[in-house]
Amino acid sequence: VNISSGDGTTPLMMACYGGYVSTVKHLVQTHASDALAMNDWNCGAAHFVAMSLGNEGTDSVIALCKYLKHDCGVDFGSRQKQGHTPLHKAASRKNRHVIEWLANETKSTKQDMEDLGGLDDGGNRASCIWFSVGGDEDFGQW
Repeated sequence: VNISSGDGTTPLMMACYGGYVSTVKHLVQTHASDALAMNDWNCGAAHFVAMSLGNEGTDSVIALCKYLKHDCGVDFGSRQKQGHTPLHKAASRKNRHVIEWLANETKSTKQDMEDLGGLDDGGNRASCIWFSVGGDEDFGQW
C-alpha cells in the first residue's frame, strides 16, 4: 500500500486528489501511510487535495482538508519545486471551495492570501492562474 510511483507519488496522494476521505483515513490509520510525504516535485497531500474536484462532492474535499491539517499536521502553505502552494493548485482547478476554506481556516487577511498565492517560480500569482483558467474576476480579487 505504501509503494510510490516513479516520481514518489503515493496512493495516499492519489486518494487526496480523488477527494476520498474514508480512503485517506484508512490509509493513514490502518496502513500508517505518511500524510507528510512529498513526491519528487515536493508536492504533498495538501497540493493533491487542493486540486481535487471531489468525486464524493466538494464537502468531502473540505472535510479532507480539515482532517489533513488538524489530525495529520499537513502544511497548506508549503511550496513545491515550481513555487506553487496548495492555493496555486486550487486556483488552477478553479476550486473555489478550497480557496474559501484556506482563507477562512487560516483566518487569512488579504496579505496572508497574497503570501500564500504569491509569485511562483514562473512569476505567476495564484490569482493570475485563476484568471488564466477562466476564473471569474470578482472572486479572483483575493
